[in-house]
Order: sequence, then structure tokens, then C-alpha cells
Amino acid sequence: RGANRTGMCITIVPRRTACNTAAFLGPCKSRALWAESNPDKFLRFTLPRPPFSLGASTPTGQAGGVDHHILCFYGRGPLVAQAGAHPAVVVLGQLNYFPAPAVHFIHSVVRIGVRTFLNPGWRQSVEIECANCTDQSRIVVQPILPEIRCRDMAQQSLVAVAAAARDGQVPEDVDLAHQQHSKMEEIIRSRGAASSLSGVTCQPLKRGPCVQTPGELGVSDLDVEEKGALSSMVGRPLPAGSEGVGGVSTTTTFLLQNARRLLAKERQVFFHHRSALCFYPTPSTSEGWLIGFAAVQMDGPDMQAFIGFVCFFGVALPLICLVTALLQYNKYEQCKQHVHQLRLEFQRDQLDREMSLRRSGVGSGAGTVGWLPHWHRLLPGAYSSPLPRGASSAI
Repeated sequence: RGANRTGMCITIVPRRTACNTAAFLGPCKSRALWAESNPDKFLRFTLPRPPFSLGASTPTGQAGGVDHHILCFYGRGPLVAQAGAHPAVVVLGQLNYFPAPAVHFIHSVVRIGVRTFLNPGWRQSVEIECANCTDQSRIVVQPILPEIRCRDMAQQSLVAVAAAARDGQVPEDVDLAHQQHSKMEEIIRSRGAASSLSGVTCQPLKRGPCVQTPGELGVSDLDVEEKGALSSMVGRPLPAGSEGVGGVSTTTTFLLQNARRLLAKERQVFFHHRSALCFYPTPSTSEGWLIGFAAVQMDGPDMQAFIGFVCFFGVALPLICLVTALLQYNKYEQCKQHVHQLRLEFQRDQLDREMSLRRSGVGSGAGTVGWLPHWHRLLPGAYSSPLPRGASSAI
């Protein structure tokens, strides 16, 4: 049969009665996507649409008399109808198609602030003029990896547009109304031809930036050389009526949101470089559409908080401690001088009282002064010169 090397194959047939072994006589055109599958729960396939599904009569879920196309499976699997040892043909379900979206190229650079210090992560809404966008549509921020010497961001954008146009990542579904009569439109119209890159000193990219599906970006770590994409920076559309939509049916707001810190390799690739903003009609789309550019940078309030933290604990707090210590030392010295001054004043008062007692003894004719108050001995350093008994009191 036409099964692939996994022994399983899926195909699209125009009606339920066509789902039989005859539909798998030729080579199997489907391919299992193991990197996006969980063998214990589901297996994801990719397959081309047959010619009969590309006409005007394809069912889109609208009211009408068109029969739904059928997804047909051939092989072995954990299905009741496949309990036997031989491969079986099973109807998996009906298919509905949606019209191809039409997206306007974003004329301004989308700036995405990444928080690292407080509440790490990012949250940025991007409003896109898009017709026929669905809840399965996605936008992804992809890095542009130019040569090391290419540091000018405008030229990084031009070589990325040239590579995307050459690889078919700027289809006719992307409206260039906001880029009319510009260098970017000239490059896209010429499909990235070398003649359209006159004046651009950066070397062209080897491939377009929108090469990976959103499902390939759901990894926690990132090897930039192998993946070439920022993991988990995927934008999903907000439901109708949410903030930012504004009630306009042809405008869709996508939300880029995550709560993790960027890895060191991610910061090296995204900061101070242009990034491509890619649109994917569905998460399983093999290649996205280049619809604009983004600048990933440090979030302003978060950076201010970090600088404030460093300045406070690295400069202000040591300065406050130093000033406090100096004030405390000054207070100690003042208290020491005050205590010394009080001691001198007390000794002076004591000497004055002693001299008064001696004078009063001389004036009354007393012979000697042989006593001092008992508290006189309690004062260290106090002046005392008691006269011996029998000595004359005359001075």
C-alpha cells in the first residue's frame, strides 16, 4: 500500500464512500510530525491538499449544499475498528476549510519590552489589519541572524525582506499598502533579486526568517544556531470584543505574553537587533508570512526598578549608614564633652563651698578645720586639702 515508513497514512477524499483501500494505492503523501506529536496521546501529520479541495466548491462551514470532505486513515492504531492484525481503513472525520487570511504589512516597528528584574516575562498586544483571521492564527517573533558586521537595523530589515520574498514568505495575501513607493516594496516586487539590493552593504540571508511553525517553538531552552527562533514568543488572537479590537471586524489584536526570563543566548540574539514578525494562518503552517518587524528590548519601568535597586543598596544605603555612624560619633563626642563640663562645674561648686566653710571658720575664731563633707570623697578628682589637727587655720 501507499503507507509511509511508519506504516500509517492519511489522505483527504471527497466523500465518505471514497474512504477505502483504493484511496491509498499510490505513494503516501502525508508525513508524521514527530517533533509536534505526543505518541501517548496524539500523532500530528502534514499532507498537501488534493486538487479537488482547492476549487470554489470547497466546504467552508457556510450554509450550502456542498458535501464535507473526509479525512481517511490507513494503518494500525488504538482504534476499535483496527483491532485486527491487518491494517484497516478508518474514517477520522469531516473537514471544513476557512478562507485564506489577508494581512496588511505593519508600517511601524513593534516594540516588545521584556521584564527581567520584577515580574519577569513580557506582555505586548499587536493590532493587525487582517481579514478572515481565525482563533487558530498566530504571530511569532523570529530573530534575524545577519552577519556580524551588519549592525545597521535598517539594513537588517532589508536583507530579511529580500530573503523572505525570495523564499515566498511575502505572498500576495500580504497587503503592502503601507509600504508603497518604498525600498521594501521594490525588494518584495522583485522577489529579492540582487539588483533590488543596491546600496545595501549587508550580505543577504541564506533563508527567510519565517521558517518554523509555532509548534516548533514550544521548547524551554533555545539553541540559536539550530533553532534560530525565540521559544514561546507566540502571539494568540484575543477573542472578539476584547480590549484593543475596538469592534472593527477587519482588525485583530494578538497578545504576546509569557512569564519567563530570556535566556542568555536569546538576549544576545534579540537585544539591539531587528526581529521579524511572522504570521501563521494555523499553528501547523510550515512557513509563515513576513508582516512586519519587531524590536525586543528591556522594559523601561523594569530597568528603572533595577537601576533604583542597585543605586539604593549599592550607593544610597552605604551612604546612609556612613552618615548615621558619623552622626552617632558626633553625638558621643558631644555627650563626652558635656559630661566633662558638668564634672568641672560640680568640682568648682564644691571648691567654692569648701572655701566658704574655711572663711566662715576664720571669721568666727575657730581654731582648725578638720572635717569635710562625706560626699567629698565620692567625687573622683575632686580637690581636697584637709588641714591636720592642731594646725593653724590662718591662710
